[in-house]
Amino acid sequence: MLREKIQSETVTSMKAKDKERTAALRLIGAKIKDRDIELRTADSKPDDDAMVTDVLMKMAKQRRESIEMYEDGGRT
Repeated sequence: MLREKIQSETVTSMKAKDKERTAALRLIGAKIKDRDIELRTADSKPDDDAMVTDVLMKMAKQRRESIEMYEDGGRT
């Protein structure tokens, strides 16, 4: 469900020529594919929506940590 929504939003943003949104959605799609590759060798595979949610949560956490590091370093 979430995977299909991300793919359809990517197509919509490409048609609307929204470059920033398209780049962000493509990045999300690439991370999801990376996780799919990691899980090929796993014994048990999580629910698809749960896996996508986990990927999104990790990406958000990385961004928050980056923002915090930049602010601590006196950079915007």
